[in-house]
Amino acid sequence: MKKLWIEYIAVWLIAIVMFFTLPQGALVGDYTLMYVAEYLCIALTLFFIYFSLRLFASEGVKNRIKQGGEPAFVRFWEIRLAMLALPLFLSLGVYAATVESTCGFCALITLFALFFVTPSAKEKDALLKE
Repeated sequence: MKKLWIEYIAVWLIAIVMFFTLPQGALVGDYTLMYVAEYLCIALTLFFIYFSLRLFASEGVKNRIKQGGEPAFVRFWEIRLAMLALPLFLSLGVYAATVESTCGFCALITLFALFFVTPSAKEKDALLKE
């Protein structure tokens, strides 16, 4: 569980560093590229948040975790974290490049979703017992 917490905190730290260090306004003025980047940001955020929060509810994943034990749980939890980290980092990058609030809100929504996927021994035990 310690490894999962380190990875979880690393995602938060990378997001904070990205927010403060990315150059601002690289795509300002190129409206077509800004539109495509914002649309992609919104679509990926919605897609990945939904599927990451529903990952452990699917019967296939539950069965694989039961059969594989703790290593399978760790693998699927890391997949879940990656499914949230990808749109978070993309949203922050597009927000910095376009300086438009749309992707900033997507990043905030993804950060909010990260509160629902904290590593928990209770969740692991519940999935392994089912």
